[in-house]
Order: sequence, then C-alpha cells, then structure tokens
Amino acid sequence: MTLMTTGVFMSVMKMNNASATTMLDHGRLLQTLSPALSDTDRFGLPVDAPQAQWVSHIVQIGTCKNELNATRYLNLYLEHSNCGAVWFPAPLGKDEANTSEYFAQVDDQSLDGTAHGIVYKPSARFSRVRIKFVGEYEHPIPLSALALIGPPSI
Repeated sequence: MTLMTTGVFMSVMKMNNASATTMLDHGRLLQTLSPALSDTDRFGLPVDAPQAQWVSHIVQIGTCKNELNATRYLNLYLEHSNCGAVWFPAPLGKDEANTSEYFAQVDDQSLDGTAHGIVYKPSARFSRVRIKFVGEYEHPIPLSALALIGPPSI
C-alpha cells in the first residue's frame, strides 16, 4: 500500500502487508467525513490524538459534473484546536507562523476523483480537515475524509 501526500509535513509512506495490518489495528483508521454529495463547505470530525507522532488526513473527491477552473474550485484546509471548540489553521511548514494556506486546491478535472492528503505533526490536541467550495456549483460533488493516526510518541 502506498499513500502519497505532498508538502513539508507530508511524505510518501510505503508499507508491506505486515506493517499495514499493524497500523490499521486499534482504531487507528477513522472515517471523519461521511461520504455525501456536497455543494457547501464541510468540516471533518475532530481527531483526538495528542500522543500520536502524526495524523494523516485524507480527503476523497468524487467525480465532478461541474467544470473545475480558476473560478470554481475546492480548497482543502487543515485545522487544529487545543479544546475542540475553537479552530485555527494548522501550520503547513516548518515555520509555525505559516498557517493561512490550503494544503490542496482542486481546480482542474484531472484532480477530481482522487484523494488528497496531509500529514499533521500534532502541536495541538485535535485536528480536522475543512473543505471550502469557491464559486457556484450546479451539481453537488461526492466527498468523504479519513484519518490515519500514527504510533504514539516515545
């Protein structure tokens, strides 16, 4: 199994069957956003993993009937919180001040029907994904999200 992600805290993980089984045991794989047709902003459920080395968030985008372009697209954000009630953009790079950008922008038909992921190195107790719709949509888009919680910090 290969999970591909992009960015500073993102990496490519290659697992054989034995390590994949170990990682998926004990509730480490969670569905954080139920599959549904959407045309408005959505938020994944909070993942509570304060002791984890990392949490990988994966947003799955279904096939769009809408033409995605520079005026109609989806932005995918990572947010974090210490209490689960007040959310802030999570840092996307080594610079903790770099918190304003999305981790993926789906603005082309070649990007729909795919999964987009980010690996979060916890600096707050909770993390979640946010999907922001930009532009007008005639047809809803199928969306869902998963989180894979890494091993505890040593």
